[in-house]
Amino acid sequence: MAPQTFALLGIILCAAHVYTVPVTCRLQGALIKTVHDLLENMGGRFPLECLDHNVQLTFPASAFNRTAQVNVGMEKATHEVLRHIDIVFENDTMPLIWDQRKLDGFRNIVYRLVEESECVLNKSQPIQEDDFTDRKIALDAYFKDISDNLQQKEFSVCAWEVARKEILRTLGFILRLL
Repeated sequence: MAPQTFALLGIILCAAHVYTVPVTCRLQGALIKTVHDLLENMGGRFPLECLDHNVQLTFPASAFNRTAQVNVGMEKATHEVLRHIDIVFENDTMPLIWDQRKLDGFRNIVYRLVEESECVLNKSQPIQEDDFTDRKIALDAYFKDISDNLQQKEFSVCAWEVARKEILRTLGFILRLL
């Protein structure tokens, strides 16, 4: 009798856990804001000693142009940005002067947002690929410039600060659109 009781209790607990975990399957602007704030606060202000290394990359705002499929295009572009941010921050050469707790939180939430945005894309109406190809190319080129700058400057603190500044600008742009 005891094994049956434990089995039933286990089933009830599993069911209760499954039903209490919210499955939102939508882009959460609050989490994007949290990611922005963590990135902004993990390193403080742009260091004065890095001003000579500061490059202004051209952010592809056109990737977020309004079309007939505004929400789907926005969701796809945001997913691409989050995916690229996740890739950039997979690197383990980030500055030790950054707050590691905030960095870990940032990376974890970005990963979660990438997963959630994939769910959103899978359930949304398909956008014509021709409409998104140019946007994707522009975002790919932008993030390639960020990655190239990191590599050219051998992942120095200043190169990471430039990457952080650019990604903050990108996240701020997305937040304004949301």
